[in-house]
Amino acid sequence: APSTTAGLVMSTRSGDVDPMIRLQLADRLSGGTGEARQILNRNSGLLGLSGLSSDIRDLLTIARGTQTGVGSSDRSRQRAMLAVRVYVHRLTSAIGAMLAVAGPIDALVFTDDIGLTCPEVREQVCERLQHLGFRLDPVANRARGVQDVVPLHASESATPILAVRNDEDRVIAQEGLLLIDPR
Repeated sequence: APSTTAGLVMSTRSGDVDPMIRLQLADRLSGGTGEARQILNRNSGLLGLSGLSSDIRDLLTIARGTQTGVGSSDRSRQRAMLAVRVYVHRLTSAIGAMLAVAGPIDALVFTDDIGLTCPEVREQVCERLQHLGFRLDPVANRARGVQDVVPLHASESATPILAVRNDEDRVIAQEGLLLIDPR
């Protein structure tokens, strides 16, 4: 069965890791594979990297050093910055890999938390993709909109860059209705 941890670094899941890590975890932990599964699914990802939060927005705030109280120490800031850097690196790598396989694309689309609330992540990813012609408009990237689709690209961008609001509940309901009545 496919691993639920495969892919990008997630909030609490590890994303892709060397398969030997899974075996070493299971060997070293008293709870064996069950405890290893718990760590890889619930205590890894952004939470595991930072030790602070599973929410990228919280980590961006801590990394900026604008938070007071919990997470305001230099060590917390460094851990938050590490988690954000790893996230951006893995996201950029995944986009690069997809581009290598898919070739030219119609648009680069950011959705969910990144697409709607994390201009810093979008900016960092697009900076790393500039050599491929992606150009982000900094003003559009920082604007807050409630539209379903927000163009974020500069006029000289080779490919449109968009933020798209997702509505998973609506899509699930529509798909469910199609199963009930496929007309």
